[in-house]
Amino acid sequence: MLNTLLYSLLSLPAIVLAISIHEFSHGIAAYRLGDDTAKMAGRLTLNPLKHIDILGFLSMWILHFGWAKPVPVNPNYFKNPKRDMVFVSIAGPLSNLILAFLSAILYVNCYRFANESLNQLWISFLVYNVMFAVFNLIPIFPLDGFHILEGFMPPQGHKILEFLGTYGMYILLFCTIVGLTSKVINPPLYGIVNGLLGFAVRYLVIPI
Repeated sequence: MLNTLLYSLLSLPAIVLAISIHEFSHGIAAYRLGDDTAKMAGRLTLNPLKHIDILGFLSMWILHFGWAKPVPVNPNYFKNPKRDMVFVSIAGPLSNLILAFLSAILYVNCYRFANESLNQLWISFLVYNVMFAVFNLIPIFPLDGFHILEGFMPPQGHKILEFLGTYGMYILLFCTIVGLTSKVINPPLYGIVNGLLGFAVRYLVIPI
């Protein structure tokens, strides 16, 4: 029980960082592509208070998937709205995967010397960043995966996008209730986590 409580508490900073980096990355990507909406709204910051949705935060802490306050984006400022919206949508999950990779490197190089709590902290950073990236890549509105799908969907697929956009929240809620969400997330989650750790162990351990 103590170990479970310790892991739960150590996961809090990992969740805060995963959410803050994710939303900041959306905002900075949009800004670099010509949209200053996020900047004007005060969202080009790593301050977690600007990004955290309390319900989404608690959901991620307890249920292991959640959401944040979406960064406002206006595609009308983009030179190529369809293409640039894909870049903005990818920026969030990509930033989480980069953080996860750095966490894997820290873990495999520090676990021999650090105490159990610090090692658990690195693992939390690794797991929660991968988890947040994978969840947000599900192609259902309002997740990032939906906007990425929009960028690649041919015109004849507009009915599919309309359906996913209209009923996306209900689909996610249903999948959560019946346990489908975890079944979708867990295989790529474990695969990516094990892959990053395996790569770091094989190629990125600093000899002492």
